[in-house]
Amino acid sequence: WIIQHLLSDHFYGPDGKIVRLHNYFEQHFKRLERKWPDRVKGPYGIGAMVIFTPFDGDTQRVAQFVQDLFQAGVISFVAGSHPTRVRFLIPAGIMTLDDVDAVMEIVESVLEPVQYL
Repeated sequence: WIIQHLLSDHFYGPDGKIVRLHNYFEQHFKRLERKWPDRVKGPYGIGAMVIFTPFDGDTQRVAQFVQDLFQAGVISFVAGSHPTRVRFLIPAGIMTLDDVDAVMEIVESVLEPVQYL
């Protein structure tokens, strides 16, 4: 049933929901990278995995940023080292473009304060 749902509701392929969500995240991150080239690099990843590098991958600042995101209502993960990145594993089955907007609004609000600089 689940596989049939994923296929019949167009989750896969170049025009599928997963690619559309990823591309929408990418647009947001590219805008943030233009706004704050010293704070955001990326995004990277594929499909339902969205990754970006804040603060040039400084492990301590990225870890604090992930904690602050969580406190603001967004679940993310610390990924890798040298550089340390932030990873989102998006729930593509239920996520909408409006949800991406809401997440990215929180990401931007947490990125903005000078406490990370």
